[in-house]
Amino acid sequence: MNKKGEIKMPLIIGLVLIPIIIFIIIKSNSITTQKRDKIILNILLILISILYIILCLIIRVEPFNFEDHYSTEYMFYNGEYIVYSGIIFMFTPFMWIVLFHFLKMIFYSIRVRKNAMIKKDEEYIYYRGDLDKVSPSIIMFTSTFEVDIKKSVSATILKLKQTGYIEENNGTYICTNKDESNLLESEKMILNLIRYNEFDTSMYKKVIEKETLENKYITRNHGGKISRIIKIIIAIFVPILVFCFSLWLDDYHFQNYHVYPENDGHAYIYLEKEKDIEQLYKEVKDENDYKHDGYISYDYSKIRADKLEYGVVRKAFFLSIIVSFSLGFILVFVLIGLYVIIEQIIHFNKNYTRTIKGKILLNKAYALKNYLSKYSLIKNRTEKELILWEYYLIYAVVLNVNVKIKDEIIEKYVSEI
Repeated sequence: MNKKGEIKMPLIIGLVLIPIIIFIIIKSNSITTQKRDKIILNILLILISILYIILCLIIRVEPFNFEDHYSTEYMFYNGEYIVYSGIIFMFTPFMWIVLFHFLKMIFYSIRVRKNAMIKKDEEYIYYRGDLDKVSPSIIMFTSTFEVDIKKSVSATILKLKQTGYIEENNGTYICTNKDESNLLESEKMILNLIRYNEFDTSMYKKVIEKETLENKYITRNHGGKISRIIKIIIAIFVPILVFCFSLWLDDYHFQNYHVYPENDGHAYIYLEKEKDIEQLYKEVKDENDYKHDGYISYDYSKIRADKLEYGVVRKAFFLSIIVSFSLGFILVFVLIGLYVIIEQIIHFNKNYTRTIKGKILLNKAYALKNYLSKYSLIKNRTEKELILWEYYLIYAVVLNVNVKIKDEIIEKYVSEI
């Protein structure tokens, strides 16, 4: 291949990969894609990015015409390939798209989005199917960490009506013969309210709390404020300790396993510890693997850096990789620390914390509510629009939107609690 063709090759491949990457991300984000397939697609994105970096490092043409310094093994130990990989990443658009995809995925999973939206009818069906399995009261408790009895009971009665467990009969509600085995205990308590006009408010609140915890939508904050203060302190000091450890490790690696290039075209590890030198002497079978002094003797404290069959060389190589990535480790711990600190401050006076599963549940509820909100503006509703409007009411009420379920039969049951 001529030089001009080589120069174009990385750029052409990078441009061709952009629509492919976008297609994979769209497929991964699709609500209809199974969880296992999502994982496979995300792994594929990472593999494509890694293979592209390797390709650029092998081809070595503009705009990534990196220079070799001394030898390949020296560049590995010195972290130059990691620096070059970072440069390739910075100047490759599709990799920024991949990074944004993963950041968005993480960011969306750790915060509640009240403006979450459903864009397609198939997403509405998927969300509705998921939320039909969850009691409105659980959604309310996950959102506010408390139960508003009247709103909770009203929304659950409407939900049980929508899902066919109760029906209207002569100005009242009656329970149908639909199998109740899949219902939660709190929902069965509402059915008992319909059947026998019996309801224990205190027990209902305890059951809702128990169900929300058991389904792992929230976790209990054991230890109260003291526990949160301790977590904040840990979140501050862990990144500092990681930073100090990284500095110590870098100095330890430099003092005991520093790598130097030599005139013979190889890089050598300079050993300082007598224990390492003695152990290496027992393993070495060919003295030419040592640094030759130019005459007839060898320096047993200097071993070729590419001889990974020796334990001390593998140790030095492993340490060099950790040192090279230490800055990234520090950044990760800082970001995790910031998240923990913000999370603890936000929930400082609360006894519960939402899990990622709980946040995903709320995002689905908000998305469904926002999707159905258009039916709240329709005055003369068809039967289908009335059903969808009632679904909107269920999620609007439990998510504390300023609306009220105006149903005389439901109001009768609520007023008697």
